[in-house]
Amino acid sequence: MSNAYQAIYDAIQNENIGHYFAMIKEDIRIIFHEHASPAAIYRPTLTQDGNAWLAVYGDLPTGVVGTGSSPEEAMQDFNKAWFKSAA
Repeated sequence: MSNAYQAIYDAIQNENIGHYFAMIKEDIRIIFHEHASPAAIYRPTLTQDGNAWLAVYGDLPTGVVGTGSSPEEAMQDFNKAWFKSAA
């Protein structure tokens, strides 16, 4: 076996490589899941009201609203509110 093939063989035999592939697979799953969320698809307007953040889609009071103490929390709450309004 040439030195290049031996290095590749040794890397594949490393017992941690399966763990790294599992971590990458989970990261990709999270990315695809987040890109399919209502907040990512419909892009609600994000505004700040005092210490609260609002993610609003549509007109009030009939639109969908998410609130939180940070933009991320507001978007997560928006996703929950979206599915509640669809039910």
